[in-house]
Amino acid sequence: MVNRDLSEQPPEPGCDSNAVLLLEPYYGGSHRMLIEGLREHIPLRFELLTLPPRKWKWRMRGAAMTFSDRLLRTTTCPTFDTVFCSSYLNLAEFLGLIGARIGRPRTIVYFHENQLTYPVRDENERDYHFGITNITTALAAHVVVFNSEYNRKSFLDTIPPFLGRMPDHQPEQVKERIEAKSLILPPPLDLAALDAVTPPAKTGPPVILWNHRWEYDKNPDEFFHVIAQIATQGYPFRLSVLGQSFSEVPRAFNAAQRDFSDRILRFGFEEDRTRYLEALREADIVVSTAHHEYFGIALLEATYAGCYPIVPDRLVYREIFPERLRYRTTAQLRDRLISAICSIENVRSNDHRRIAARFGWDRLRSQYADLFCPEA
Repeated sequence: MVNRDLSEQPPEPGCDSNAVLLLEPYYGGSHRMLIEGLREHIPLRFELLTLPPRKWKWRMRGAAMTFSDRLLRTTTCPTFDTVFCSSYLNLAEFLGLIGARIGRPRTIVYFHENQLTYPVRDENERDYHFGITNITTALAAHVVVFNSEYNRKSFLDTIPPFLGRMPDHQPEQVKERIEAKSLILPPPLDLAALDAVTPPAKTGPPVILWNHRWEYDKNPDEFFHVIAQIATQGYPFRLSVLGQSFSEVPRAFNAAQRDFSDRILRFGFEEDRTRYLEALREADIVVSTAHHEYFGIALLEATYAGCYPIVPDRLVYREIFPERLRYRTTAQLRDRLISAICSIENVRSNDHRRIAARFGWDRLRSQYADLFCPEA
């Protein structure tokens, strides 16, 4: 397998068969995890162009120009059988700019998320440009891949009313054209890394884990409201609050660090991957209160690490987690947490790993191989 990073060095002349150009404008989080997994597990010749994971709006607007410029400035621009990108790239713009310089590759776009239904705090803040970019990218691609049925359905169902906002000359059959070439393929999890971490002996009060982004769409207010209730009622537990934070942190986190200081085991983003996985292994219960989730890698990793998952009865969770692990109201979430705390020995002895095990590379490798080599 030959993997060269065009972000760091210019490509060399020529190209083997099954050469794949990976384009990732936002090389971090689940986007990076998927790219790294492809390069490790799929025996093709991958070459990579990336941009750092910051300023996502500028990435969506400018990555097509940046990537095409880097390729066109090489002395001999290589050709590729396939171009694979995330929906952060304006694929139609990139193909128009690059022309025939990389050949006539088959194009695959992967939707980790979509900008038609991505939550904003105020709908008036939504920038329609990004939704249009997602739509034109999907139209330009030969194959459109979604990480979940929830993501696909929410995107496709929103296209007609979204395009209906156009004052006139609305394109026809856009939803149907994209749907016909779409498929579901979850992002594989690196379960081997979790298997390599020895689970600690669990004693003492249960550890409740929050390991999501510190942003409003993850609904931390509800989580910490419930935590405050069970703390006031005197139930024993410890708290591990992980996840990445950004420039604007919801106030609930500062309040939680103050109010639950005597219960906090870990607090803040863990950059070291091994230490992060160790934190997952030592936790007992993982909770989501999200208003937005297209797949949920963090929660599935925690589930595979041995946590008892408690998730809302909405979003992608309905297609992944059985009903017995889902709650509908804040009161139900509180009651589920109290029940788990009071029966922690049973919780620790139950194994929910199989829920996440089906998303490992060992289960999904052949499907990804077929994606890149459909005639093999």
